[in-house]
Amino acid sequence: MALVAPLIAAAMPAIKATATVASILGAGATVVQAIRAPEQQRRAERAMQKQAAQQRSVLEGAVAAQQQAERRTPDVAQFLRDTRARDGQGMSGTLLTGPAGVPPTSLTLGRNTLLGE
Repeated sequence: MALVAPLIAAAMPAIKATATVASILGAGATVVQAIRAPEQQRRAERAMQKQAAQQRSVLEGAVAAQQQAERRTPDVAQFLRDTRARDGQGMSGTLLTGPAGVPPTSLTLGRNTLLGE
């Protein structure tokens, strides 16, 4: 133990110098971070502004599409004119029956039939 004490005493100035260099480097790193922080803040703000502008653009597009869809209204008067023009022209067809309609003989009710006949 007596031999270690002089070695420690001799190394003490080097240890102090190393600690001083480490504290200077730490302070330097802090200064560099302090200098870079505003630039990083500006970059983050620009990124948020860009994202907000993109979201605003998407929202405006959706609103414009909705407004355009609302402007398109059916022409009810024309629909009624077409319906009245077809009145009295006989049976009308559907997608299921075709243009000839359903034969009146198949619409008779109250008769007894067996399924499949």
